[in-house]
Amino acid sequence: MSCDREDRQLIEQAILRLFSYIDAEDADQVAGLFCTDGVWRRRDGERVGQGAIIDEMGRRPPGRRIQHLISNLIIVACDGATAEVTFRALALSDDHPVAGLASPMAPPLALDAYGATLRNTAEGWRVTWLGADRLFARG
Repeated sequence: MSCDREDRQLIEQAILRLFSYIDAEDADQVAGLFCTDGVWRRRDGERVGQGAIIDEMGRRPPGRRIQHLISNLIIVACDGATAEVTFRALALSDDHPVAGLASPMAPPLALDAYGATLRNTAEGWRVTWLGADRLFARG
């Protein structure tokens, strides 16, 4: 089995949707893009399973607006059933957003180097493992 053009597009879309849902603070959609036994490695440990991922989303500081810019996405390996990707995520944040107004442009919060593995399931491409290493941090 090989990874065709459609698979590559669907893999990229899964990663982009994941961070779109993270930015929108939609915990259920974030968890839904992980396999039921998916792992999200955070700086303070791993969150295993969709329930733990939903709980992690609930730990985000209330009122904080975060947006991620995803770049340099490379599909390192893909056989049609599983895939491995790397990418960068630039995070911008505002701890005191005003509804309806653009946030003031502050220096980026962080630049992270991500790795992820995905599995092709009946529901589409789902994340089995996601983790990052911090490359740059504000402050």
